[in-house]
Amino acid sequence: MYVIILPISVFWLCCSMTSWIKREGNNIPLHAFKAGYEKDGSPLYIARARMVDGVMTPGKCGPGVKGAHFPYGGKEVIIEHHYEVFVPASNEEPASQSSRMATSLQML
Repeated sequence: MYVIILPISVFWLCCSMTSWIKREGNNIPLHAFKAGYEKDGSPLYIARARMVDGVMTPGKCGPGVKGAHFPYGGKEVIIEHHYEVFVPASNEEPASQSSRMATSLQML
């Protein structure tokens, strides 16, 4: 494994090349980043959601998983609505790409 230390401006560029797409149920975006597998071999993807205490928490989701699962309060909590799935920016859905472009242009 290699670790590359980048100047902050390059680091910002790399991090800005990712996206989180809102989802419900087990509706996974087509190009979501595959992060692992369940015991039965079904794929798992990276999810995140804001918990009741306001903390954005990472979790897992997949086509064979009901909603998205998150560690919270010493338990695994299932959220079926209002969670996001990690997708590399080059693979965003078209609507997300255009809104991302508009946001980027507003920042200039």
